Amino acid sequence: MPVWFYIFLGLVVNCLWGAAFLVPYYLTDINPVAIAIGRYLIYGLVSLFLALFMIKKLRLLTYEQWRYAFLFAFLGNVGYYLCIALSVHYGGITTTALIESILPITMMITGYFFGQDGDGEFGFQVLLLPIAMVLIGIVMLNQSHNAGVEFTEVNYSWYLGLFFSISALLLWTWYGFSNAKFLKKNPSVTSSTWSVAIGVGCFFQAILGLGVFLMTAENVFLSTDNISVSIMRLVIGCLFLGVIVSWLVTVWWNQVSRYIPMMIIGPLFVFETLSSLVYGYIVDQRLPESSEVMAVLLIIGGVALSMVVTSKGLRKATPALQES
Repeated sequence: MPVWFYIFLGLVVNCLWGAAFLVPYYLTDINPVAIAIGRYLIYGLVSLFLALFMIKKLRLLTYEQWRYAFLFAFLGNVGYYLCIALSVHYGGITTTALIESILPITMMITGYFFGQDGDGEFGFQVLLLPIAMVLIGIVMLNQSHNAGVEFTEVNYSWYLGLFFSISALLLWTWYGFSNAKFLKKNPSVTSSTWSVAIGVGCFFQAILGLGVFLMTAENVFLSTDNISVSIMRLVIGCLFLGVIVSWLVTVWWNQVSRYIPMMIIGPLFVFETLSSLVYGYIVDQRLPESSEVMAVLLIIGGVALSMVVTSKGLRKATPALQES
């Protein structure tokens, strides 16, 4: 297949990832915790089925490796999406999508200070302007959501959503950095084996979460107007998230990562944010306000600028590495 095919596939993947923000936003009559648990019950079942065909490889994993699989299942999957679903429910899809769009910057900062790449590929000062743009964008987003509201009447629901979106960002940053570090230290563990192991971890965590949820939650459905319809919507939403967004998209993304350059992969993540924003405005049946447009441009512009300035550092570092 030509490179352009995999670039197009990467766009499709990110648009489907954006839909993960849409499901809890659209299913307002369903508890967001139930959506997160349902997604990973489905994904876990798919992983358990696939595990039947790779038992020999899974048996080779050590206790320590299985421990990491369960940790990463929470950081990058169950815990992360639980925070995403709660963020969308309380803060809206726009806030959640824009906060998660900062992920490339947080990954760069984490890699710079804690990884092996902080030895001069690029100076941290080149990230100061992109970070400032992102922070200004977040402040503008805050102002647009609380415009004309007295401090005593401020929209605390939005701040709760902001808290969960930042929590999700931190969880996935930790996961992305730690998982990459783990795979480099364990080259014998294949990507397919590791993804199934993490999926199995997701299943057992979802089972545990389901038990806790049923014992503590007041209700699964936030609206009781038509329970049968709500149940059908929940099942369809979880099947879409578990099979398409969690499993199939991961398979496609592995192909994209294998066949197109890393310099192209980074900018593709912007389409996850853009698609989720478009989905949200379609559901709301409205156009973004001018302040929201400015916030979007600042945040996405900051992310794009961070990719540009760091890629220049990487290109400068490459010849030196080749000469040595």
